[in-house]
Amino acid sequence: MNSHTTTAFRQIIVLTAAALLVALAWPAVAAPTAKITAIVLNVTHRPAGQDSFVTSQVGTQLAVDSRVRTGRRSKCEIKFPNGTVVRMAPRSELVIKSVTGRQVKLLSGQVLANVVKGSGAQVEGAVATAAVRGTQMLFQGPTAPEVYPPREREQVSVWDGEAVFSTDVGSTTVGHQQQSGVGTSGAPGPASPSWPSSFPTGALTPWWEGIKGGTAVQSTPGTTAGTDFKQQVIGSGQADLTAGAITPPTGAIEVIVEGAGSAAASGSGGAAGLLLAAAPQAFGSLQSQPASAFGRNFYGPRSRLDVYGLLCNGGSFGGMRARASGIWGNDLYLEVGGQINSDLSEEWHTTLSEGFGLWRAGEFDIIAGRQHYLQGPVNNCSLGSLFSYTTFDGARLRYKGRNATVDLAWIDSYDRVIVAGGEGGGALGRLSLPLYGGQIGFNYFHERGVGDGESVDVSYPVRPGYLDFYAEVGEDAADNRLTTCGFYFPNTYQTLGLDLFVEYAERDGYDPMWSAVGYQEMDKGWTGVFAVRRIQGGDWDGAVGAFKRFGNLD
Repeated sequence: MNSHTTTAFRQIIVLTAAALLVALAWPAVAAPTAKITAIVLNVTHRPAGQDSFVTSQVGTQLAVDSRVRTGRRSKCEIKFPNGTVVRMAPRSELVIKSVTGRQVKLLSGQVLANVVKGSGAQVEGAVATAAVRGTQMLFQGPTAPEVYPPREREQVSVWDGEAVFSTDVGSTTVGHQQQSGVGTSGAPGPASPSWPSSFPTGALTPWWEGIKGGTAVQSTPGTTAGTDFKQQVIGSGQADLTAGAITPPTGAIEVIVEGAGSAAASGSGGAAGLLLAAAPQAFGSLQSQPASAFGRNFYGPRSRLDVYGLLCNGGSFGGMRARASGIWGNDLYLEVGGQINSDLSEEWHTTLSEGFGLWRAGEFDIIAGRQHYLQGPVNNCSLGSLFSYTTFDGARLRYKGRNATVDLAWIDSYDRVIVAGGEGGGALGRLSLPLYGGQIGFNYFHERGVGDGESVDVSYPVRPGYLDFYAEVGEDAADNRLTTCGFYFPNTYQTLGLDLFVEYAERDGYDPMWSAVGYQEMDKGWTGVFAVRRIQGGDWDGAVGAFKRFGNLD
């Protein structure tokens, strides 16, 4: 080997070694990932290549083949590198199939895709696939086995842009404010009008309300998750544990069984007042061809019937409640309902449980008529709450911003259980703000002919996923101090389907009360309910009951 060859050979070795050193030292280019950007309650994921699910956090990175699962009443938001966002409904599960291609496979439940304009995304179900080119698409897959009522076939709705909805049998292009579903033949049906964009699921509030990027909601009472719960439970007829629990200074005990806020019967003794409730999973159905009414489209109707009964110390009661809703035009929601009930010892009583119109303009709602007020964390009893969980006739303005919710209401009349009794009215204001995974609220209530009251309420996840604490303190319009302290147990709901609230409530001039109320989800739309309470100086009272939900109105 001559000297020139030797020199060249050495140079090759040196250059090769240098290249290897540079390659080893140079950081590897990481594969692109999606990211969880918002969480409501219980969200878990299984990283790619792993065997078990772990608790998700805001900021969790999701590589290809990662699997994400939401629990009961839980939701999350997944953001892709180009800004496209996919939101998951409660009891949903998906797999990330491609990050750069923004492709997911939905195993069960529902997802809402907000796609960056000029790009696309793809959602694959068990039978159908939707390739979206536009801004907003809702893909509904088969429900999880425990969800009632079940949905077995895929459906897709589009509000901006278009999606190609296809199966092995055929395909359909779904355009702006249209929908399609897989038919019995296995082919997508023709595109038809969907629910309007202001009420995209036909419900008063879509399931994705309350999912806010960069935030984690970890407490149920008082938050958007708690409002979801109360919205669901109001559907089976409302009574209040305060009924029969109020001991005026004279020592008399007045029992008022409130049917959705309207007095329905009166008697004495026992735990006759109970917050009858259901926690059914929201169920979306395809919208039929809208009718024309006074020059505007009318969408609907949706309907619901709840049948309920309760056995308790000192008496029992039962009844049923029916509601129907529809949407007129793109921005006006209408709902009417009636209730019939009896304490089983007297004649049946009928009431108008609700009758209101809601006009929506972006983040603002204006509501007029008989409506339900569901804000605040207090659940079992209004004894220690300024104005909580009731029904009133009046008008209301609500602003739902990213970091604050404001309620302003003029109340023409409501059934006044505590302060002065009888019928009351006045003006109400509330400001609520997120607080470390929970919520804080500031309340003001002017009671007509009585005075002004103020309170502050808070909910906080003491141990996220296992224990929530909530409270309200203040003074009512008659200058009586009021207090409620309570605990909620999220894990019992996520694992057993049992919502359990334990509360202590007091107000000047009335005996304090301990109470516990539980709502147990069962099969086929049935829910069991139980309650116990003890008024200071008295014995423990108990109640047990059940109710059944029919229909598709949330």
